[in-house]
Amino acid sequence: MSVAQCPVCPHACRLAEGERGVCGARRAKDGVVIPLNYGRSTALALDPIEKKPLARYYPGASVYSYGSFGCNLSCSFCQNWEISQVGPEPRPSAPPQAPPGRRWDTRTIHSAHPAFTPVPTRYLSPVELVEQAVALKPRGNIGVALTYNEPLISPEYLMDVAEEAHAQNLKLVVVTNGYILPQMAEQVFSVVDATNIDLKAFNQDFYTQVGAPAGLAIVKQTIQIALAKGCHVEITTLVIPGLNDNPEEMAEEVTWIASVDPNIPLHVSRFHPAHHMMDRPPTPQDTVRQLAKIASEQLSYVYTGNL
Repeated sequence: MSVAQCPVCPHACRLAEGERGVCGARRAKDGVVIPLNYGRSTALALDPIEKKPLARYYPGASVYSYGSFGCNLSCSFCQNWEISQVGPEPRPSAPPQAPPGRRWDTRTIHSAHPAFTPVPTRYLSPVELVEQAVALKPRGNIGVALTYNEPLISPEYLMDVAEEAHAQNLKLVVVTNGYILPQMAEQVFSVVDATNIDLKAFNQDFYTQVGAPAGLAIVKQTIQIALAKGCHVEITTLVIPGLNDNPEEMAEEVTWIASVDPNIPLHVSRFHPAHHMMDRPPTPQDTVRQLAKIASEQLSYVYTGNL
C-alpha cells in the first residue's frame, strides 16, 4: 500500500490511501495529500480589523473573515472547537520529527471533495470569496481574513485567495497558530499582507500539551519568516491561570520578541473557560494587566484583550 506524506506542517503525517492527518482536514488521495477543506466555509463575517486582533494595521477598518474546519493542534481551551476540533475518529499521534516538505500537485486539489463533513459547509471558490469581499468595500472592508480555524493547514486555498484578492487591490490577513514547516512558511508569507500569530506560551511543555512537538521553536521561526517576507506581524498570548501566567516566563517571551523587533505589537489576552478546559477560572484581570506591564518595559506596543 502506498503512503503519502503531508508537506504542510511539522506533524509530517504519513498517510495510507484515504487516511486523514492530525488536522482532520487533509487526506491521502492517489499518492498525494490533499485538503478536504479547500473552499469549505463554516463561518463568514465582516469583522473589525481589531478583532483579529490587529491593532496597528489599518485601524478602524473592517475585514471580510472566512473560516473553514480543522486544526493541527488540539488545544483543550479552544474557543472555536466546533469547527477546529473535527472528526469522528480519535486524532492520530503526531510524529516527533518533520522531514522536508514538497510542493503540492494543484491538479488534485481542485478536484478534491471531502469524504466527510464534520460541520455544515458552503463551498466558496477563491473567486467567489473575493467577489463578496469586493462588494463589502463600501462598508470599509480592506480585504479577506482567513481565520476562526487554522488557515495554514490549507495553504492551497490561501495561495489562490491571495492571488484573487491582490488582483482586486485587497489585503490578505491570516490568523494562525504558526505551526507550519519553514519551507511552507516561506511560500505562504510571501503573499500574506498581515498576520496575527499565537505565541501560546514561552515554554515547550505547554506546546507539548497541545500536540506540538518542538512547537515553541517552530512558532518562533514562523514569526521571523513572516517578518522577513515583509508581512505585518502581531502576536497574541492567551494567559491561562497556572499554565503560562508566570511573570518570569512573560519577561523571557518579551525579551525574545524585543530581540527580533521591539515594535512587534503584543496582545496579552485573558482566558475564559471553554471546550474541555472548564475547570479553571477566568484569568484575573490584574494578572493580565501585570503581564502587559512587564511586556511594556521592552515592547513599544502592548495591548490587553478579553478584559
